[in-house]
Amino acid sequence: MTDQDANKKLLRIHKRRLQVLKEQKATFGINAPPHIDIEIEDLEAEIEKLQQGGTETFTPEASLPADLPPAPKKLN
Repeated sequence: MTDQDANKKLLRIHKRRLQVLKEQKATFGINAPPHIDIEIEDLEAEIEKLQQGGTETFTPEASLPADLPPAPKKLN
């Protein structure tokens, strides 16, 4: 898979995720959790970057502060 193919695939994935988040935001209305707005903004920025030919890939972990506690472990 070339970088261009990978970027196209990422673009499709990000657009799908963005659509789902926008639907969730519409469902929640004014009571939408803030993380939805934040992720929408992040995805819109990443989509714009990919459409302009950017080669950096989006990783949600990269946008988080470094001092967050570790995620809880899943129970069986």
